[in-house]
Amino acid sequence: MASELCALGRGQQLRVPGWLCVAAGVPPEEMQPPPSTLVCLLLLAGAAVAVPRERLFPFGRQYGDSQLTPDDEGSSPEIELAVPVKFYDEEYSTIYVSINGLVSFLTEIPAFYNMPFPLEYPVIAPLYTDVDTRRGGSIFYRETNDSTLLTRASETIGYSFSNGRGFQATSLFIASWIDVGYFEEGSDKANTFQTVIASDSATSYVFLLYADQGVQWIQGKGKGSRADARAQAGLMAHDGRLTSLRGSGTDQVKNLDKWTNADEPGMWIFFTGPLNEGENVQLPDIPVSFVPQGGAATCAFGASECHSKAECVNYPDGFCCLCQDGYYGNGKNCLQDVDTFEVKYPHVREEHIPLRVNGKVSGTLNGIRLEQLDLQCYIVTTDTRAYTAISKVPNELGFNMQSLNVIGTSLAWLFAKPTKSAKNGFELTGGVYNHTSSIYFSSTGDRVTVVQRFLGMDVFDQLKTEIFVTGSIPSIAANNRIESDDFDEIYTRTGPGVVKAHHNRDIKIGGSDNMLPFTVDQTIEYQECAAQESDVTTLRLKLERNYILYEEREQIVRYATNSKIGPLGDDDPCRENKLNCGEHSTCLVENDEAKCVCEKGYQFLYDDGTNAPHCVDVNECITGQHRCSQEAICLNEPGSYRCQCKSGFRGDGHICERLPTCREAQCHPDAECLEKPSGVPECRCRHGFRGNGLQCEPEYTGESCNVAHNCSPYGVCKFLAQSNSFKCFCAPGYQGDGYSCEAATAYRYLDPSAPSPECSQDECHCSGGYVYARELHRCLVETTHSTHQEEHDNDEEEGEQEQSCDKNNYICHAQARCVYNRATRKHECQCNAGFEGDGVECTEIEYSCNELDICHANATCQYNDRIGKYLCSCNKGFEGDGSFCVSKGECEGHSDCGQNAQCIFDTNNRMYKCMCNVGFRGDGRFCEDDKEATCRQCHENAECNFLRDLNQYRCECLPGYQGDGRHRCEKVKTGCDVLFDCGRNAECQYNPYESNHKCVCKNGFSGDGYWCVPQITCDQDQTICNEDAKCVADTLSRQYVCRCNDGFTGDGFSCKPSKTHEGNFLLVNQGMATLRIPFKPTHNNKGRIIQIHYFQTAVGIDIDCHEGRVFWSDINGKAIRSADYNGVNSSRFLGAEIESPEGIAVDYVSRNIFWTDSALNHIAVASLEDTDKRKILINEGLINPRGIAVYPSFGKLFWSDWNRMSPKIEMANMDGTDRSVFVRDNIRLPNSLIVDAERDELCWADAGTKNIECMGVRNGYRRTIVSECEYPFSVAMSSSHYYWTDWETKKVEAALRPSGQRVAALDVPLGSSGHLFGAVVVPDTCPVYYTTCQSPDACPENYICLPNGRNGRSCICPEQSDGSEDGDDAPRECNDLI
Repeated sequence: MASELCALGRGQQLRVPGWLCVAAGVPPEEMQPPPSTLVCLLLLAGAAVAVPRERLFPFGRQYGDSQLTPDDEGSSPEIELAVPVKFYDEEYSTIYVSINGLVSFLTEIPAFYNMPFPLEYPVIAPLYTDVDTRRGGSIFYRETNDSTLLTRASETIGYSFSNGRGFQATSLFIASWIDVGYFEEGSDKANTFQTVIASDSATSYVFLLYADQGVQWIQGKGKGSRADARAQAGLMAHDGRLTSLRGSGTDQVKNLDKWTNADEPGMWIFFTGPLNEGENVQLPDIPVSFVPQGGAATCAFGASECHSKAECVNYPDGFCCLCQDGYYGNGKNCLQDVDTFEVKYPHVREEHIPLRVNGKVSGTLNGIRLEQLDLQCYIVTTDTRAYTAISKVPNELGFNMQSLNVIGTSLAWLFAKPTKSAKNGFELTGGVYNHTSSIYFSSTGDRVTVVQRFLGMDVFDQLKTEIFVTGSIPSIAANNRIESDDFDEIYTRTGPGVVKAHHNRDIKIGGSDNMLPFTVDQTIEYQECAAQESDVTTLRLKLERNYILYEEREQIVRYATNSKIGPLGDDDPCRENKLNCGEHSTCLVENDEAKCVCEKGYQFLYDDGTNAPHCVDVNECITGQHRCSQEAICLNEPGSYRCQCKSGFRGDGHICERLPTCREAQCHPDAECLEKPSGVPECRCRHGFRGNGLQCEPEYTGESCNVAHNCSPYGVCKFLAQSNSFKCFCAPGYQGDGYSCEAATAYRYLDPSAPSPECSQDECHCSGGYVYARELHRCLVETTHSTHQEEHDNDEEEGEQEQSCDKNNYICHAQARCVYNRATRKHECQCNAGFEGDGVECTEIEYSCNELDICHANATCQYNDRIGKYLCSCNKGFEGDGSFCVSKGECEGHSDCGQNAQCIFDTNNRMYKCMCNVGFRGDGRFCEDDKEATCRQCHENAECNFLRDLNQYRCECLPGYQGDGRHRCEKVKTGCDVLFDCGRNAECQYNPYESNHKCVCKNGFSGDGYWCVPQITCDQDQTICNEDAKCVADTLSRQYVCRCNDGFTGDGFSCKPSKTHEGNFLLVNQGMATLRIPFKPTHNNKGRIIQIHYFQTAVGIDIDCHEGRVFWSDINGKAIRSADYNGVNSSRFLGAEIESPEGIAVDYVSRNIFWTDSALNHIAVASLEDTDKRKILINEGLINPRGIAVYPSFGKLFWSDWNRMSPKIEMANMDGTDRSVFVRDNIRLPNSLIVDAERDELCWADAGTKNIECMGVRNGYRRTIVSECEYPFSVAMSSSHYYWTDWETKKVEAALRPSGQRVAALDVPLGSSGHLFGAVVVPDTCPVYYTTCQSPDACPENYICLPNGRNGRSCICPEQSDGSEDGDDAPRECNDLI
């Protein structure tokens, strides 16, 4: 392809394709040579060039574009493409255009997700950020086959890619964002950019074009408490493969209109497919250079490398970037100075300044692998205190890692408070540097190397780091802390971009006199601006108020320190002694004295007495100090080493990937594979075909196939009498147009075991289930469906146009299906079972059990006089519709069973059976006492006694206690005149025989005073129920009771309309956000985030179904938060005296919330109506309480304890009394709990056993719902499904209820990251249950009402209440049962 030198004036030239050049602001007389029809894509503005707006691909209504409606969020409908797009290893025939600067495949992405790339879907993102077009700007899109534009795109691709020289686009998809503003309705700055996808049905390329001054803003104002991520640009596949543009997610992304990968600023081109699995998009491989004339780079060309808050300054040898006043950094990364920030924004809190560090710690310590441990650091800017935490530390290393305080001090150096003219680490490096520390513990001989790689700021202005630790460290006994006094470190610049430090120090172990001496050598390497003479000499870093701790329960190592840095000035001993150091050594200050040390890559050999060490090269390849790949060769060099990938591999030596071979290359059948000198195989289409080798199609020369012989190797050339011409057709077992044929799934072709065709006269056939392929004269294996190529061929030859139901299924009746008839070798309609006809018309067949035996084995055919037909009826003892009958079971009630037995539904046999009560054994008809089982169930305040009159063992409470001996043995309590614990329809009366007050049921009711039921129930007199209630059978009391109708709340005697809220979805916590996920996600409703609080970790979750609010625990914020179901009206519900809230449970009828606190090791309750009314219920014997659930209608509270030595699930009454172990056996890591009141079960997720299990609350029957989960965390339940979050699959898994049959998992919507924690089902109507506390006047004012598990209630005094706040109305004594 011809090219021209486009002269841009001022001595600048650019070699570009001939068709691309015109003068764009360049006077004709300055062109060399003056072109006649040249159009230049580049403008010269000073020395910067960019794509002028008029050189974008044409856009707008006048070109037939569609346009998105102006809005803050939104996406186009699904757009059908005439020519599919090849993107990575997939092909897409539809596409979506998002308002927020991207196009997507598979699904629309209408909302802006404030998160770093990659997203979880395949997208092309020219500039992904929070766009808002309500105040201006337009977004256009269209697919076009305009020949002029196709030529323009094809020639540019051919000039940029060696394998694109023959590319001829047949379609362009153009999406344009023109003058778009930012959220919220910002219009003072606007962005203009474009995406163009060029395709020819076999290959695709993508253009990303940025107009001159087309990136004026890179962040919206943000919709939450956290600032928006900076604009990101790149291409990503469905599996997470990502190619980002230079500057993506950083302050420099604004320069995309000035940079390029094709040497034309503002234009970026990528080859996107087809690609092999795991392969990434390809960049242009034909360089064209825009080279400035006149020597060294200046700010005219380099200013785009500077931060937006920096200035570019020219020097004789180049340029440097310097942060503006009020900012600090190295000029390429600048941060707001805290003092300037507080003056400028006096009402904004300091934490808004982004001084956070996040990263991972990996390596090997003491032979133990460290796998991606989380590191977080927070810098308090007012006193430059650095807090560093490493989590998920193995317990066997936790206390030992306290000695690695160098990790914390290196971060302190980075943000130390400068004094005088000193610079801290961020001012030198901008947060991009390597820090290597070598530590030697002289008393133990341990050595460890810590390599910290700092990667600069992420999209949220948080510093990213990777830390690698190798070696050994001393063992420190459990529960021993390390103490460190204040100390100094001296840092000396030893060369351009190199700072070193060396010091000896002791640390104290466990508050004793035991000291641990060690030596630390540190080397810091960074990119220094070579054009400016460095003013960095020797600096003193002061580290004070050092804090080191390992939290064993949380597995977190913490370091904290205050730091400031200042120059040594005239006291720098290296100023005079630096020249005395020998070759490959440099001067360091140690204890205020000069010392010569070897440079990096060299080691001390000997000292000749001149205090100048002789330093020799370290062979890193032999000592193992290199980081070369296993598939690379390590080559030693003076002071360093380099890595070179082995033959057959490619990469930088640190990462090497195996080169593909022709055996693995997926060349097209009409292509050949060539091994190139680079080692990368290349697919080339054969003679007579064109394409890129991965896709090839015939070059139509005008000659027919009988002359050109250009049919596919799997095709035949056939004469068509109707058209009097020859045409290529694919052979049976293949599909395509005859010129390009691929194997069809309907046949297994070329089966070596296939028989030979058997022929007689002109007819051939195949035996053994094979089908004869006439054109190939072979036998092929037939499968379940046909490609119909043969029928198609016959149609072409014979002119027949007979329709087949496999091509048009609407031919068949609704009660018919399309099947393949082997006899006729055609697809035909066939009526379903129970219907008759020809398949096009089907009618139902009416059978009579009197004529045909269609009844179940346990049913009888009987004549029904009412309808005048014979019907199947289930026999006695069975139930069903007659066609299917199941056993009713061996009992219908407890009276059918023996003494000490109950009639219980057996889930295994799916029938009711008589089963002995706990403590008895037998067949249910006869049950005898089981001493071992009975005595094992006794309460800790009970003893097991044999009762001769009953001939059985029984648990009896010890003297001074009262209860049932098994679940409850409590001290004799104060009377009901103090406790206020009588049930509804009961009153407190003085009992002179017991000299105490007792609860007595009112007239017309019977019971024990805690649970009183009408002597006349509603089945006898339904008028006692409210008009908005009905009389139903209650499974708990086994009596008929009044229950409010759906849409009403109350006790059945008094009902009021309940509030209505939307439902039928899940709410799931994921890190800093809560997600709303529908039960059945659709194309337009995949779920969304309802709330997000940055820096929170949302764990437990539950709902107040009556008020339509969700509550979640935030362990980072040490709070319980709340919001409406849609996320609005978010508030901090509880915050005081909370440390690590994990599980929460809401009793929305009694209006209370319960939670576990794993730091304070207690279980507490608070009123939903008044947060001042709260009480600690249990605070003894808890090791690591986590999940919690309530059973309000039964008055029970359950919680799990993650005590690794003795994990268990416990239970108590909801007022904290009668505590006991519910499950102890075969349980390891019980995470979350949920009550299935309908089945009277408690269910839990166990991350240790990997099971979801349930156990009967009263019958103790235990069953496994789902086994072999990956890592279940939280379990939730709807009327038809169990759901659980899984940390490994990162999905919400699901199973049918109650069978536990696994079904498809629910994907998690975009927008957050991290582990999936708590989950809760939001029903469309609130489950109705009754508690003894649902009446507003159940307890006196200022008391907490809690169901007490005895069909009554307890009125609990809140914490710090003496029960006398209300004068005469308050009792003299609180019901402090805890």
